[in-house]
Amino acid sequence: MESERLVQIESQLCSGQITVMEFVRLLAKSERYRILFLEKCSNLRTIELNFKHLLGRAPENSAEISEHIRILVEEGFEAEIDSYLDSDEYFQSFGTNIVPYYRGYKTQTGKNLTVFTNSFQLLRGASTSDQSTFKENYLELHQTLLGNLSHQITNIDSIPKVDDPTEQKVESLATQEQPIITGQDIFYNGSSTTQRAIICQNHYKTIVNEGPIKFIPSGSLEEAELVIKALYKQVFGNAYIMESERLTVVESQLKQGRLTVREFVRRLAKSELYKSRFINNCPRYRSHELNFKHLLGRAPDSYQETSYHSQILDSQGYEADIDSYIDSEEYKQAFGDNIVPYYQGYKSQTGKSLLGYTNMFEMLESLSTSDKASFQGNQSRLQKSLMSNNPINIQPVNVNQPVIDPVKLIRKALKLRFI
Repeated sequence: MESERLVQIESQLCSGQITVMEFVRLLAKSERYRILFLEKCSNLRTIELNFKHLLGRAPENSAEISEHIRILVEEGFEAEIDSYLDSDEYFQSFGTNIVPYYRGYKTQTGKNLTVFTNSFQLLRGASTSDQSTFKENYLELHQTLLGNLSHQITNIDSIPKVDDPTEQKVESLATQEQPIITGQDIFYNGSSTTQRAIICQNHYKTIVNEGPIKFIPSGSLEEAELVIKALYKQVFGNAYIMESERLTVVESQLKQGRLTVREFVRRLAKSELYKSRFINNCPRYRSHELNFKHLLGRAPDSYQETSYHSQILDSQGYEADIDSYIDSEEYKQAFGDNIVPYYQGYKSQTGKSLLGYTNMFEMLESLSTSDKASFQGNQSRLQKSLMSNNPINIQPVNVNQPVIDPVKLIRKALKLRFI
């Protein structure tokens, strides 16, 4: 947008006070660049994009990535940017007044040919934005670089001709842009563990930055409205609530200080609206999963936990089952009386199995996905893995197979069956 442009340094460039190289440096060190390509990306993805934006090519190997990771961690973001712009490669390629351009489509003197193929992965098309990608800031080259494998390029002859009516297909762009993984990897729900870890790392950054929301009875009306909005979002799993569906009487009681947040959560979870969305229309185990997510902010740790709540539901009824979450010691210790429940599954919790951490990958598809309109419908996400006590159905590592996936590598090094 026009309001985001750096007009002051544009003026300096136009008046000849700074060179193109310095203009690039100031852009890459700007707050806007940080927000788009540092804070919203994993470190490895940030390095990939820095190579693409500043040197016009993909990283050649994992050693290049490692060196820039070291600079980023030890010396900071600005030193990392300087390391590209002050390099001999930048000066020889662009000098001081040539705008950096994509060089990965040409073989470069002294450079490995894998850079040529790697560039196909980083540059998906001239109209593709690095900010708005269908793959939520996945690493494009991590597997390739770790395995020292050049990526396979599709033979042009195998691509259907546009003017051939028998070959034309109408497909969504999301279907065409499937994540590309090389080497051995673990897949579930269409994504590898590496990709899912990156997605959840990005969700984690967002959740941590938001922080817990606490209701202060003596606060302003605007603050109370924000708390109520957060409560609907959490308890109803990010689903849209129409004005006519809101519990206005209960909202008024909270604003007047006659109800705590905890009691407000109880009323929402016992409401006909909650029942119609997450109880009546869902299989039993899916309902339990959603109750854990909405009321305790985590996934169930084991089959025993879901079985326990199933027994309460059978013997004491639906309202008693809701009370069993909200009156639990876990709820009181985590949220007390006036903190809006939030997702805890991204941290290891005292006295809790680490299985809850991996199970949360399945429960939270994305921060913008509604539990009412989910990609997988109302199917249970965890029933099979909980019953078999095997999160995401991970197979034992083959000791004779080279390990290039970081999740596998950690598990093998620590001699863990699951992480």
